[in-house]
Amino acid sequence: MTKPAPPTPTTDCPSCGTWVCNDCGWRRVQANRYAVLPQNCGNCGRLSGHMEPTRHSNRGCAEEHLAGHLEVTAAGIMPMYPLEASAR
Repeated sequence: MTKPAPPTPTTDCPSCGTWVCNDCGWRRVQANRYAVLPQNCGNCGRLSGHMEPTRHSNRGCAEEHLAGHLEVTAAGIMPMYPLEASAR
């Protein structure tokens, strides 16, 4: 199996995203999609939210996130938060 290329500034990161609160719109950038505990809003404290795609301009960060993604998916772990299209 060929190792996929790491995410670039023009491709979405498979490991993280921008968590957006559905109640107040607060945003957490580079939120872990594989988090064991639910993401919560830093503004209103609620758990209702969704994950939008994010991209990395730092190649090292992109490579690290890709390696982590490959490791957890090989173990059969699915992300808690699927990526959703940005509402913007």
